Amino acid sequence: MDPNDRANYLSISNVTFLFKILERIVASQMTLYLDPNDLLPSHQSGFRKNHSTETLLVSFLSDLCGAMDAGQISFFGSF
Repeated sequence: MDPNDRANYLSISNVTFLFKILERIVASQMTLYLDPNDLLPSHQSGFRKNHSTETLLVSFLSDLCGAMDAGQISFFGSF
């Protein structure tokens, strides 16, 4: 492609930028409603402050190790 030909360049769209802003606004409004009313499960990690995939994995491994220590059988898979 010829770098001097303006037809070879795509226009920049701000739609994704606007949707990101809208997503943050909706998520913050939902969090302000769901958290004080205890409508989220205690182990919910997505879209919560101070929670991440690391938090979820640590909780999962803790539960798994606790089950193994108790002599319980654990299975993680699909049928």
